[in-house]
Amino acid sequence: MARAVNQEQGRIGGVAERLRAQFHAVGLDDPLTGRHRAPSSSLHVTKNLDRRLVTCKENPGTLLRMSPTRRPETAARDAWRAYRRLQLLVDAEVARDLERASGLSLPDHEVLSAVVEMAGGEHCIRVGRLTARMGWAHARLSRQLGRMERRGLIAREPCELDGRGDDVLLTDAGRDAYERAAPAHAASVERHLTGLLTPEQLDVLIGIERTIADRR
Repeated sequence: MARAVNQEQGRIGGVAERLRAQFHAVGLDDPLTGRHRAPSSSLHVTKNLDRRLVTCKENPGTLLRMSPTRRPETAARDAWRAYRRLQLLVDAEVARDLERASGLSLPDHEVLSAVVEMAGGEHCIRVGRLTARMGWAHARLSRQLGRMERRGLIAREPCELDGRGDDVLLTDAGRDAYERAAPAHAASVERHLTGLLTPEQLDVLIGIERTIADRR
């Protein structure tokens, strides 16, 4: 009888220890004593009645908001505002760095970058193809090309392949400007965006863009 009692007590003790370990891992109170236990080293949980925040050890400054009761319309509004703030902030910082280093505007660099990439695989870079590649409205791209043509960065000529439509060509001045700007642009993007995110966050950002772009 004594042996059976000891075995049962040992089993109960093992269960209790496993419960303590599980509660300890997420920073909750000890289920048996009621005492608060410190969270495990891999995750810090902040208890808050209004907001539930999880801080990752790998990036203590990053707070992941967990709001299971938040209304869908509130989440949609917050997501839109976050997207707009991020876009405006990063664009402004990169544009300032780029103009300071090369004299190019951010739209200048975007057009030159697209033309350089397309020039390697297409005989004629038509305005329509360039528009689709960049995701810009046709009128916006036409105005931008006009400004860049007047500054000697690009030229537009009839396509040699079939003579229909204009071919967007990169001038020597445009190529030189792009090559001067490329290091400053890359450094600025890393400083203000990609260098601040983890590889997993970058994958999420790319996945979001592809999800939305694939619907167009």
